[in-house]
Amino acid sequence: MKLQWIGIVGLLFAQEGLAAEPSTLEKAYFKELSFLKAQKAEMETRAQVGEREGERQLLQAKAEVDAKSTRLLELRRRSEALEEQLREASPAGRDKAEFVWDTVTRANELFAEETPRITAPAKDPAPSPAVLAELLTTTFAEVEKEVRLGHQIRTAPGTFFDGEGGKHEGQLVHVGRVAAFGVAGPVAGALAPAGEGQLKLVPIAADETARALAGGQTPQLFAVFLADAFDTLVLDGKDTELSKEIQAAQAGANMKNNGIVETLMGLPIFHAEWVLYLLIIMSFVSVGVMIERALFFRRHRVDIDTVRSQLKTHLVRGDFQGAADLLSGYDSLETNVVLCGLREHETGPDSVEDLIRGAEAKEKLRYNKWLSFLATVGSNSPFIGLFGTVLGIIRAFADLGADMGGAGGSVMAGISEALIATAVGLLVAIPAVIAYNAFSGRVKTVIANSELLSRTLLSALKAHETAAPRLGVN
Repeated sequence: MKLQWIGIVGLLFAQEGLAAEPSTLEKAYFKELSFLKAQKAEMETRAQVGEREGERQLLQAKAEVDAKSTRLLELRRRSEALEEQLREASPAGRDKAEFVWDTVTRANELFAEETPRITAPAKDPAPSPAVLAELLTTTFAEVEKEVRLGHQIRTAPGTFFDGEGGKHEGQLVHVGRVAAFGVAGPVAGALAPAGEGQLKLVPIAADETARALAGGQTPQLFAVFLADAFDTLVLDGKDTELSKEIQAAQAGANMKNNGIVETLMGLPIFHAEWVLYLLIIMSFVSVGVMIERALFFRRHRVDIDTVRSQLKTHLVRGDFQGAADLLSGYDSLETNVVLCGLREHETGPDSVEDLIRGAEAKEKLRYNKWLSFLATVGSNSPFIGLFGTVLGIIRAFADLGADMGGAGGSVMAGISEALIATAVGLLVAIPAVIAYNAFSGRVKTVIANSELLSRTLLSALKAHETAAPRLGVN
């Protein structure tokens, strides 16, 4: 069916010699589509760069945590070995001084520093038991300090703030000097320096990571906000500049907290799907109108030259009844208009001309039927499609603000779906505009043919009126 009406429209163009060049409005539509495609390509590039940078930071954090965990396990193993040796040692069977010096030596080896951290007293003269006891106390204190420093995941009570400014008291989990997490009841996530020594939640999906670390477990997914010298920033009371992605996420969270925006986003009209359904319905209706109009014009066509020649022959002979019978065999605007005047030829040329003008206006309504609908579809479909594209982009960026961690792909998919609305709008508009121009041109041609036949009748009536007095006709 689609091939039939395309062929019909092409035939109309071939016969009438119409050639519709792209209008200024259509050029603007294609320019807007190119601009949106360029925006899509730029957003895809930025999303890919952001994803690669996030993966690099995550791998770096995991490598650092693994290295520190290995170091911690080694320190713990050595500490436990020393404690086991102390428990198994028998001071009664060994010289206490030698035991102490051996312990100090092992501790300095553990620290692996160029200058020994613990200095043992000289063996001669032998130190007193009090000095040996103090030396052992110092040695174990340094070992414990080293173990604590090597423990890169530290948990302690503390406070932090959420995105709305609410204060929460719970557990703070520090991962080395690069990141921190907060857990307080139902609120949990990654933290960032907020200035004045405070911490605030970062809008990334890190609640599972925070709860796992606070419980002493290894998280399956390590979602983290990294900052150089994290602890130093907090102690100095400085803030950190969040990346553009996290700023966008905060803006999305703020938008969700805005009552009127959240209400509007929840309305069905702010979803792009209904725009596509509307355009599809308009497309089916416009195709139906095109087929109906094409069949109408084909059914009411006449060979104007043949009709005019036959009409002129009857009029020259003064056979007005024969001319009326001739035109009655056709059903077209040209013949119906002239037939209306021909039936009242006795009233004179002026009266017949008025009757022809009235009949022509009535017939034009029949020929222009549904053309205004095609004009409306052709002029407004691109704007409807553009409206759907805007709604789709709004929805895509809302999804991006809701989930910064994994929304890059979904945002690109959302923008692609949004651009479909513009493409569908143009797809609906272009055939409607072509059909409207073709049918409008056909109507103009029919009216011109009607004018030709009308002038032929009026000319014959005026000639008959002039010749009547000379022939003695009253």
